[in-house]
Amino acid sequence: MAPKPILVVLLLYIISVGAAMSGNDPRRKLEEEHGMRFDYSFNSGFIIGYIFSLVSVVTIFISYCFPWFDFKKINEKKTPLSKTLLMAKPRRICYQEVNRQSLISDLEKLITRMSFTSLKKATGSFGKHNFIGLGKKGKLYKAKFPYNCLTAVKRIHNSQHLVDQFFSELMILGKFKHMNIVPVLGFCIESHEKLIVYKYMPNGNLYNWLHPMNHASKTLDFHSRINIAIGIARGLAWLHHNNFIIVHSNLCSSCILLDKNLEPKISNLEGSISFSNIDNIRSTEKRLIQSDIYKFGVLILEIILGQDFYMPKETFKERISHSSTSISTLYNAVDKSLISGRGDNAKIFSVLSIACSCIDQVPDQRPTMLQIYKRLLAVKKINNCMEDSKTSIQTDISTTDFIDIDFEITEI
Repeated sequence: MAPKPILVVLLLYIISVGAAMSGNDPRRKLEEEHGMRFDYSFNSGFIIGYIFSLVSVVTIFISYCFPWFDFKKINEKKTPLSKTLLMAKPRRICYQEVNRQSLISDLEKLITRMSFTSLKKATGSFGKHNFIGLGKKGKLYKAKFPYNCLTAVKRIHNSQHLVDQFFSELMILGKFKHMNIVPVLGFCIESHEKLIVYKYMPNGNLYNWLHPMNHASKTLDFHSRINIAIGIARGLAWLHHNNFIIVHSNLCSSCILLDKNLEPKISNLEGSISFSNIDNIRSTEKRLIQSDIYKFGVLILEIILGQDFYMPKETFKERISHSSTSISTLYNAVDKSLISGRGDNAKIFSVLSIACSCIDQVPDQRPTMLQIYKRLLAVKKINNCMEDSKTSIQTDISTTDFIDIDFEITEI
């Protein structure tokens, strides 16, 4: 960096002052006027003058150059926006801190950007006949595109605090693709409008199947329920057991969507927590993973018992605290439609045992999602429920369509 002219002038002035100081030594004046000699090795005035000059130059150099140096270092360390997910510490990323246009540009590389006009047309101007449901983040509509392509469009509420969640969900769904994670097809951001387009799931969410308004309208037999549990476990194991870890943090039956074959798809990832360094997981990060496992255990109990654990009127939270030592008590609360007399009792006990291990009151005693997935798969295999008995556990979990951008994910 070339020095500024004012700095050069200032330095020359300081040096001249130092030289002047060195020439104004009173002992030299006495020597010239009276012929007196002073016996000393170095001219002390010379030394004092140039010490003053040196200190001044160094001070100005530090104050002038160091801020520029720090700024340069910051610029050198600045990483592309697409790497903002790679955080050493678990966190929810604040996308309001980054340049929005740069962020949108990165998203366009992952997901198709759609116009608000096209989405408005596909949803029939967001008409009541296409309305699917209302969530905390926005309204969900069914949308029909050319060639009878059905999608689900979530229209995010116009709220500033939902901006981070909107971008977070898009970034995760755009980068991480798996057979048990809801597919994202597009997004729209225009003015205050923010929308996400998903693949349409004709069987809705798991909660409505477990707790139907009309009890005769929807039923799930035990084999369907264990298949759903295995699919959820497979998706969570994939999220938990990669170099880059995603903790869902809000797992429940209402965020599990079911396709036409009742294959589960994990959704609502906008509140998820992400971190890297799988080989150096700290205690805080470990607790986050264990919390996900606990919620999965509660979800399994809901699937088997047919009871809503999160309704205030229920007393199942109290049962959960004692469930690890009283599986038989839980069995008495099993959804009666599952007890068919076809020899499913042993299978139900096995699944309840797995669920109870997930909600162990000592977090370190809980199994990992990979272990849970293997155990559930073993229950299915033992009872000849396999669709393909030759499919390996490793192949199941690593069956993905992951887009490798800026970092790798280790397949299991």
